[in-house]
Amino acid sequence: MNEPIQYPATLYRYNEKIMAYSRNKKFTLKELQYYVEGYIEILDLNSKYCLIVNEDAIPLNMPLNIEASKIFKRKLYGPVLHVRNNLI
Repeated sequence: MNEPIQYPATLYRYNEKIMAYSRNKKFTLKELQYYVEGYIEILDLNSKYCLIVNEDAIPLNMPLNIEASKIFKRKLYGPVLHVRNNLI
């Protein structure tokens, strides 16, 4: 029996960069919530990519995500998922 194809995104979590996968053609809400550790907020970057962040990151006192903040030139807190728009 073949394993389903996995579709990657990049997860910036507490200053480490790792690949994040979905076992579906698109990430499910449950998968997105798992990666950002709570309710999601979608931040558009351009026509191809977006960031998925925890909408409650600041009230939950999640730390500043230094690496993601430097790369995307905005203050981002908690885990940040960088994903193609067509995968959500």
